[in-house]
This record gives sequence, C-alpha cells and structure tokens, in this order.
Amino acid sequence: ETEQENAQRAQRYRQVRARMAWLEGEVARISRESRMKDKEISGLNQAVEEARQEAEQRGRISEKNAKRVRMLDSVAEKAVERAEGLAAERDAAKAEARLLAAEIRELSQ
Repeated sequence: ETEQENAQRAQRYRQVRARMAWLEGEVARISRESRMKDKEISGLNQAVEEARQEAEQRGRISEKNAKRVRMLDSVAEKAVERAEGLAAERDAAKAEARLLAAEIRELSQ
C-alpha cells in the first residue's frame, strides 16, 4: 500500500471507530429509555387494574373511574408504541454496529 492509501485507511478507521462509539452511546441511551418506559407501562397497567378491581367490587364503574381507565389505557398504549419504537431503534443501532465492527476488522488487517 502507498502512504496515501495507508493515510486514507487510517482516516476511515478513525471515522468508523468514532461512529461505533456514538452508536454504543445510542444503544445505552435507548436501553435506559426502554427500561423507563417498561416501568411506566407496568405502573400504568397496575393503575388500570386497580381501577377495574374497584369497579368489580362496586358492581359498576363510576364515570370518574371510567374516564380514568380510558385515559390510562390511552397513555399506556402510547407508552407501548414508544417502547416498540425504541426497540426498533436499538435493533437498527445494533445492526449498524455489527457492520461497523466488520469494517473495523477489515481495516485492521
């Protein structure tokens, strides 16, 4: 290889390593956000279940609780959609990281 090719290869290696570091940070951020969403969804599901149990004990659901359950269901649905979006983002970042790792191996040879 010529000196110029070596320099280009070294530059590309640095770029790939920098992108890999950024992706690792993204995967960590997405994982943290996913855990928070999982906790939020769990809490929402628990609140909905408590409202439903209260309704069963009374034999009917009050209009206030009915509204609360609908609102909690809506919030939980949005949280689930966001969690699914995060999972897709995480999967995409991991796939890109695998490609970059292969490129790093190739550049290191």
